Amino acid sequence: MSEGLPFIHRSVDVDDKTNDVLVKAINNTVAAFPKYRNDASSSVIEKAVDALATTYNANRRIEFFGVGNSGIVGHIQVMSASLLGPGDCVVVVSNSGRTRDLMDACDVARKNGATAIVIAATGSPLANITPRPGNIHLAADHPEDLKIIHILATCLALRIGAKLQPLLKEMKNNLRNKRYA
Repeated sequence: MSEGLPFIHRSVDVDDKTNDVLVKAINNTVAAFPKYRNDASSSVIEKAVDALATTYNANRRIEFFGVGNSGIVGHIQVMSASLLGPGDCVVVVSNSGRTRDLMDACDVARKNGATAIVIAATGSPLANITPRPGNIHLAADHPEDLKIIHILATCLALRIGAKLQPLLKEMKNNLRNKRYA
């Protein structure tokens, strides 16, 4: 959130009323869907889904990296990336594509032989890591980049098939039974 706020809310003015913000935010989201549909490369998405499915079917690790508001998150991601290797896959999500901790974690994972799938703005430093062999860049040139993750997750679920159902049920049960202190 902290990384993406200026970009996501650039159409909102300081003196906007609640209704103005509501309309502008929804209009921004609605405009994102046809733009992404027209700009997205199905062959690149297919390549990312293939990498994730191959990693899953080989019982290798799939890690998702993003940045919260805590510096410790970046350190943990770099440590986790240090444990990745050939056959593993990391999905790195960044609105700006300029977050140092994510670039470091992605670079470590890539150097260790893991496949890097980067969801970031075209031309950003993080996106520029991906032209190297074995890396995939999914352009997130609009603030509604979560739709990319939804598309990946849906395609991967279809590819994995029936094996996924028991895992999803277990995950749902674990979340339902989670105790909040």
